[in-house]
Order: sequence, then C-alpha cells, then structure tokens
Amino acid sequence: MPANDDGQIRKTVRILLFLLLLGAGCSSSVEPASIPTAEYLMRKPNQIPDFLSVDPVPGQSTTSNKVCIIVQYYTLWETGDSEMKIVNNFHSHIKPTVDGRNLVIDAAAPLYSGPVVLIKNEKGEKQGEIGTFEPCFRANLGSGLHLATVTVTTTSGVEHSYTWAFSR
Repeated sequence: MPANDDGQIRKTVRILLFLLLLGAGCSSSVEPASIPTAEYLMRKPNQIPDFLSVDPVPGQSTTSNKVCIIVQYYTLWETGDSEMKIVNNFHSHIKPTVDGRNLVIDAAAPLYSGPVVLIKNEKGEKQGEIGTFEPCFRANLGSGLHLATVTVTTTSGVEHSYTWAFSR
C-alpha cells in the first residue's frame, strides 16, 4: 500500500472518530425549550380535561396555601370498576405536585361525595355508581409563579395528567 493512501486512511479515520464523538454528545431527548414553563402556562393555560377541575385556577393568582382538585371519576370508569374499589384506593391513584414537590392530602378537607352518577354499559344495564372526589393538599406556597401537575391513574393503570401554572 502506498504511503499516500495510508495517510488518507488515517485522516478519514480521524474525521469519523470526530463525528462519532460529536454525535455522542447529542441527545434525542425533548429540548428544554419545548417543555412548557410556568411563565408560558400563565399566559396560555392548557385546556383542562373534562374529568378535572383545579384550584388555584390555571393562569390566575391565589392567596390560598392549598391546591384543590375535583375529579369527576365517571369519565374514567372502566369495566370491572366499583364505587368501593375506586373510593378505597383513590389516595393511591392521585399524585399532585407543585414545583416538583409531592403534596400531602389535607385530612380535614372533604374527599368524596357520591354516588352522583349512574354508570351504564352500551346495553343500558347498570354497571355501578360513582361520585366526585374533592381532595385538597397542603402546598406551603411561597410568593411567585408555581407549576403544578396532577396525575390520576385509573384502576387499570392508565395515567391522565394535567399541568398548569398559577401565582401567589
């Protein structure tokens, strides 16, 4: 092999190594600019899912030190559910956070009222009844913008999340 070809191969190998190392520093994860910030969600709140209401109201200010969530569970009802199964396990199926911190339920706040909705199958046969969950959580909020997320998991493990911003 001529010496000139050997030099060209080394140069090509160096370029390939450089490109590989350059590519190793790249990430296929979500760019931070595409993740909504509290500032963005204050101006343009996400649409609240049909099964959910939240307080503080998205995009608004509050004087409260609590976050309250109202879950109309009938829209999340699945085959095999029962009122008792859902009520008895609701605490393990709701996860609220504010600014990345898990919130603790306020034991003094009312949690469940119901049943208020009759659940029927496609044949019109009664499948069960369910009410509304209204838990409040102590948030220990400082002044400024806050980013909150609530995740409600159905009995089969399907997660429904909502993220919003508010100020205090």
